[in-house]
Amino acid sequence: MQRQQQQQQGFGPALPIIDDGLDSVVSSSIVNISNNTFPGVLPVIIVTTSPFLASAADVFIGVNNTSAAPFSVVLPANPVTGKFYIIKDVSGTAAAFPITVTAVGHTIDGAASATINTNFGSITLVFNGVNWSVV
Repeated sequence: MQRQQQQQQGFGPALPIIDDGLDSVVSSSIVNISNNTFPGVLPVIIVTTSPFLASAADVFIGVNNTSAAPFSVVLPANPVTGKFYIIKDVSGTAAAFPITVTAVGHTIDGAASATINTNFGSITLVFNGVNWSVV
C-alpha cells in the first residue's frame, strides 16, 4: 500500500538501503574532513588575511574580515573543469569592506573580478573549462 501511495504522489519505487559503513567509523578518523571521505562534507577554511590565494583543495572559503579594510580572494590560475568555490562573508562586514574575487588568467562571467558587497553575502563560482561562471 505504501509503495502505491508513493508512486501516485510522484515518487519512484523504494530504493534498497545500502550500508556505507560510516556508522562504524571511529571518531579519530573524522578530524580530516578535507579528504572527501564523508559524502556531502565540504572542506571549510576561514580566512582572515588578505589577499587570500585559494588552493585547489579549498571549497568553502569563509572570509572573517577582522582588518576593517577591503578583502581580496584570488582564484588559482589552472583550475580543473568543474572546480567550484563558495566564498562567504562570515563576519558580516562586506557592505563596509567589500570582498573582491579575482581569477588569475580567466574572467568571472566576462569580468575581471566579482564583488561581494552585502553583509553575510556569498558567491558560488564554477570553472567551465575556459572561465569562471557565477551560479
